Amino acid sequence: MESGGTGLQPVKEFRIYRRNLPHWEQSESVYFITFRTFRQVILTEESRDIIFNSILFHNNKKYKLYAFSLCQTIFICYYSP
Repeated sequence: MESGGTGLQPVKEFRIYRRNLPHWEQSESVYFITFRTFRQVILTEESRDIIFNSILFHNNKKYKLYAFSLCQTIFICYYSP
């Protein structure tokens, strides 16, 4: 490796598409997503169960899930498309 390099590989393939918002996707990447509830409203146990089951249902269908955390007001996820 050259001195001063980051060790990161250059982007080879990149895709931008639009639905309601612009979406950027780079193949073979791992994405980190986090969000919190509006005004930090606490999710009910039933709401958390629905989110939890939805995330697991789509694993290995729409994405490869590495890890996620679902708390009362915050969601964190690592996945690759």
